[in-house]
Amino acid sequence: MANFRADIFYLMIFVIVLGNTACAAPLPMIPQTAQTILVEAWQADQNAVWEIKWEAMPIGGAVVAETWRMGKKYRLEILESAAPALIGETLIFDGQQGWQYNRLAESVTPMPSFTLSPVTDAFGMIDQLLTTPPKTACQQQTSLLDGAKSRPAQEITLIFENNSKQLTFWLDPKTKLPLQIKFVIKGQEGWLKARRSEPLIHPPDGLFKKRLFP
Repeated sequence: MANFRADIFYLMIFVIVLGNTACAAPLPMIPQTAQTILVEAWQADQNAVWEIKWEAMPIGGAVVAETWRMGKKYRLEILESAAPALIGETLIFDGQQGWQYNRLAESVTPMPSFTLSPVTDAFGMIDQLLTTPPKTACQQQTSLLDGAKSRPAQEITLIFENNSKQLTFWLDPKTKLPLQIKFVIKGQEGWLKARRSEPLIHPPDGLFKKRLFP
């Protein structure tokens, strides 16, 4: 009889815990409001180091890139890649013109460019979804693992027509910047995970200027 009562007790505890977990389900949001929050987070002045990977990425492995964004200006540098030739490749856009060069080279003439594949490919997919009207949206408070620790995050998901496209941001509650991004387009899933992310307040001189080589 004692064992039976103990089993009932633990069963009740399990039901209570299960009920509390169910209460943490995502809450619906007004789609346009959710999209505005994500656009502001994505376009905010920021410096981040992103680990980028999606199933159809042509180089067969993750790419790590550092990015700086201020208004319409941006700078991208590839730090790690499964394709060694990509390491050091840099793209600068000063708001009107863009240039690409390898920052590790000693003597290279910057070439006019507005893309740096596969980094700008992934960013383009996010930009595409952020300009597409979502069908539904939801949010929840969650956490992300940061090494051996976890950090709080606000998770916001946009779901588009026919459920064939989806975009999820995990935002830092303090800075409102993205810590992690997941996009799904026609079954193709991609991830961006921030190794570091912070507001860009005082950019170094020349950060968004064309580099001149001797």
